[in-house]
Amino acid sequence: MRTNTLLAADVGATNTRIRLSSLSSESGVETLAETSVKTTGAAEIKEVISTFTRQHVTDSAILASVLGLPGKVSSDCQSCAISFFDPHNYVSFRDLFQRLNIRQGVLVNDLECGIAGLPNRADPRLKLLSGEPSLFEKPPQGQERRLVLGMPGTGLGIGLGTSSGSSVATTIPSEGGHTFAAIDSRDELELLITTAVLEEKGENLAGAIPTYQDFLRGGAIPIAFRTLLGQRGTPSTVATAHKALESYPPGEQPQAIASWALSRQDPIGHHARDTFTVYGRFLGRFLQSFALSFLPNEVFLGGNIAIATHSLFKESFTSAFCHHPIHSTFLKALPVQVALIPTLNLDGATRAAEKLVLGQAE
Repeated sequence: MRTNTLLAADVGATNTRIRLSSLSSESGVETLAETSVKTTGAAEIKEVISTFTRQHVTDSAILASVLGLPGKVSSDCQSCAISFFDPHNYVSFRDLFQRLNIRQGVLVNDLECGIAGLPNRADPRLKLLSGEPSLFEKPPQGQERRLVLGMPGTGLGIGLGTSSGSSVATTIPSEGGHTFAAIDSRDELELLITTAVLEEKGENLAGAIPTYQDFLRGGAIPIAFRTLLGQRGTPSTVATAHKALESYPPGEQPQAIASWALSRQDPIGHHARDTFTVYGRFLGRFLQSFALSFLPNEVFLGGNIAIATHSLFKESFTSAFCHHPIHSTFLKALPVQVALIPTLNLDGATRAAEKLVLGQAE
């Protein structure tokens, strides 16, 4: 039996997931080992991947490796300007591939991996958020299906691609999470949140324009929550909520707010739910802009934030996504699904590594 070893990784701002798999003609792809570790520096990422690989692969070569990273990937797919470190400085991973004696190692934008990891339409892990899938069962004759994937997390990513049959045919790099955001100038709360997110970034408010990442990254949820409390909360509620929020480290605060909203704890829970109502509004506008630009057959949401909180923002998301003076009919029918798959990007990186091996064999 012929067996090949694959290395895949999904490098996020908070966590790095790593997977080693075997690829054989008899069994296909099977996971050998998998781990998730906290992301630190670029050098540490390479060291963690190297150490994990050497712990589990001692007597066989790794034929292909795909590492998914947020940021711009160089044309030779060996370096990446990692967005959460320094988006202007490219970090090379060629030394890692050489150290592990990997026959073919490449870097791919993480949301391209996410697109590649999407399951087929019948997968029960896909949950309909809005739209009518039956109206988009088949694209026009001879055309591939167009896919859009939005993934808010520590940052914000957008994935674009096409599929042919049950597999993804192409993926398209995008830095769309950094597009400028649409803000309702008539809504006092939105204006206050805009000021708060820009102040958090330390930007001069004169002429500053927020991006969708400023509103949809995980760290924006506590900012919106505190702003909403300041506008709507009673003094006692504000004091109680601030004390409760400050008992959590910053990285755990979005999850705490979500848990208050889901538990329907009052009065804090009421304001937590309102926070996700506003969050859904921005998320709907964000994905609408790509739905109208790319004209996809399907739109997806992925990542831990969407998985945990989609029931909280579903109504406001749908309203914002479908609201348009010309294209509302198209948007109301367009299926938007949440991929309840925490390892979506890692799955896509594994599939991409498999394709590299199969391409070498042809």
